[in-house]
Amino acid sequence: DESCHMHNKTVTIDGIRFHGLDYLNPTQIEEGLRNLPPAEVLCTHQVWCDFMGEDRGHAKMEWVPDCYSMVLTGDFHETKVLDYNHHRRLVSPGSLNIQKINETAAKYVYLLNEDGQLQVVPLKSRQVCVVKIHDEAELQSFLDNIQTNPALVPQQDVPPDVAKNILYVHYNTNVQGVVPAVERAVGEGAHLFWKPLHAETSEIAMDAQ
Repeated sequence: DESCHMHNKTVTIDGIRFHGLDYLNPTQIEEGLRNLPPAEVLCTHQVWCDFMGEDRGHAKMEWVPDCYSMVLTGDFHETKVLDYNHHRRLVSPGSLNIQKINETAAKYVYLLNEDGQLQVVPLKSRQVCVVKIHDEAELQSFLDNIQTNPALVPQQDVPPDVAKNILYVHYNTNVQGVVPAVERAVGEGAHLFWKPLHAETSEIAMDAQ
């Protein structure tokens, strides 16, 4: 029932040995992985070539001893399971909450059953809403309907600290006064994040040429 720092420790739960390894820098990681003690599950936080590619990753599954049938890893913010050589699973539960604007709002944890099967359990997290304002008419429509906008309705059946929604506002920078008008209308009803659309407009113009 208690958390513990797993670095260089092995814990046995229901006959399954879990070994922990903190993040290691690129000059240390190969030696650290090749010299792991015997266990079945590695709990770690590394940048894997197997997920991120050779240009960004620096840890390789081939360095992990064959006795490990599963690697639970952080760093990769997506929920994903990768089968490696048919005898090992590289498991990324993903981040517990949104860390970047382009991450999905759906977050999960894995439960490892006694038979070795993984069960995916969704987490209760903030709801993400998106509004796009391309012109003055869309801005006015948003303002006129603010009282009924679902983005300002707190999420039900979740802890109070995540009930307030996230509202992403994609807006055309050529429309005057979008930011102050939306901030006044929304108030404390949602967590506001902004995405100017002028860069996308420039890219479209270049493609057209």
